[in-house]
Amino acid sequence: MRNFSRLFPLVLLAMITGGCANSAPIGKGSIPSGTVTHVVLMYLYDRGDIGARTQVLHSVDQLRSISDVRTIWAGRMLTSTRPIVNQDYDIAMVVTFNSEDAMQHYLDDAKHLEVKKRVLDRYVRKYVVYDFVSE
Repeated sequence: MRNFSRLFPLVLLAMITGGCANSAPIGKGSIPSGTVTHVVLMYLYDRGDIGARTQVLHSVDQLRSISDVRTIWAGRMLTSTRPIVNQDYDIAMVVTFNSEDAMQHYLDDAKHLEVKKRVLDRYVRKYVVYDFVSE
């Protein structure tokens, strides 16, 4: 009985926190369930064109003001010695939204279409897109 009384607080704590495991995001910097993430890998016409890369990266600032965008960031490909790392693209952009509808509104937004036509399509020869929803 004495051992049980020592273990009871630990068992109770495990039961309480275990029951809450699915209601909160897991891990540092986690995002809520249902968040839609839009990942765009961009391949420039000229991989060595620093000016083109700069223009594309700066265009992200214009997309940030679209109301349906939750977060947005972009950067250049990071070289790696690990063989598993894909290094065939030039720029990656990640945009998060609260829902699939919000992502669709962003894709149809006049500002997004204008930036894509004026800047992105001018320098980017290929896009590879991954969309997913957090669980």
